[in-house]
Amino acid sequence: MKFPDDCIQQLFPQWWVKLQLKKRKRWQLAWAYARHVASHPYEVIIDRRSAPKTHDSINLSVTVFRKDRRDELKPIPVASIPTYTNEILTINRGKVRPVLIVATPGTTIPHEIRKNLPEWYSAATYIVVPYFTAMGPEFIKRIKLCEYTQCFWDLLPFEEEGHGSILRFDHIQAVEPEINSLIATEWSLSDNAQEILNDALLRHFSQVDFSPTCLAAQAISKLKEEIKDFHQTANTQ
Repeated sequence: MKFPDDCIQQLFPQWWVKLQLKKRKRWQLAWAYARHVASHPYEVIIDRRSAPKTHDSINLSVTVFRKDRRDELKPIPVASIPTYTNEILTINRGKVRPVLIVATPGTTIPHEIRKNLPEWYSAATYIVVPYFTAMGPEFIKRIKLCEYTQCFWDLLPFEEEGHGSILRFDHIQAVEPEINSLIATEWSLSDNAQEILNDALLRHFSQVDFSPTCLAAQAISKLKEEIKDFHQTANTQ
């Protein structure tokens, strides 16, 4: 695949590596239902059962979350949708998106330690970062130069030349290990790409700029020089 001249990826001989096995591991490209982060969180309010003695049908409403409503609500026993004290049922939009796996479930917790704990308390998860369609020429130009810590531009192996995606570190999320929730592709980042993405993740989470000696900083510096030289050459012609 060919990367455009105004991005970091074109500085390296290889960015994506095609593997023989579709294994869910760190830096693997995968597909997952990624949750949309809305401007307001929404919650589901169970109003009542559809009939007094039924547990498989309920009346509910969806409303913007309000913390001051907590004292007004009382749990309604519905077997199909259990509710617990101090918990709410949320609702989110979501979409199957390409995601980058940045952390695997980690060290296995022995069963004898977690057997008396709630399942969710010790459940294994993958941590992924979703890709979004790149839009806006000026915005994309700045992202390619890593001007915003939460965004990283990339061209995915199955995308056509001239397109692109934006990796959103501020949308990082957990995905359950159920096989249909996270489907690995045969593509993984190369060693150089892994190092640069690791630098970018650390920069975003620490809010400390790249170290001048890290690979990401060196690549950005080289890219800016190439772009500057290109414009100087174009202006002299």
